[in-house]
Amino acid sequence: MTDTERSMTFGADTRQIRAARHFVADSLRALAGVDDCDEAQVATTELVANAMAAGADEVTVEVRPTVGGIRVSVVDHAEGVPVRRRPDPLDERGGRGLQLVEALVDSWGVEPRASGKAVWFELVLGPPRANGSHRG
Repeated sequence: MTDTERSMTFGADTRQIRAARHFVADSLRALAGVDDCDEAQVATTELVANAMAAGADEVTVEVRPTVGGIRVSVVDHAEGVPVRRRPDPLDERGGRGLQLVEALVDSWGVEPRASGKAVWFELVLGPPRANGSHRG
């Protein structure tokens, strides 16, 4: 990682999801001067939780600026790739995570890595609006 990128590895403990979310918030502050971006924190929470539910023993969260925004990747070594499901409205157990990510971010995808995959999302960031959001 360069001084314009940050990464941190988290164990497969659900308490680490909060730590990953805080890491992204701190990284946005350090790399992009963004004090608050709920969309990035919620999307990170969903992707880290999905990786843990899929059996990842650890995840690495990578944050880097892009032209006009930020890219967050959640890297794991678990098999398979996430699939956006159509959840049963009567089933409250889940299946909505990627739908939520898709609604919050500007783009997302999956890229294979030498061992495992990275599930990433990108957000376009603008100047702070009246409500404090940096989303353009």
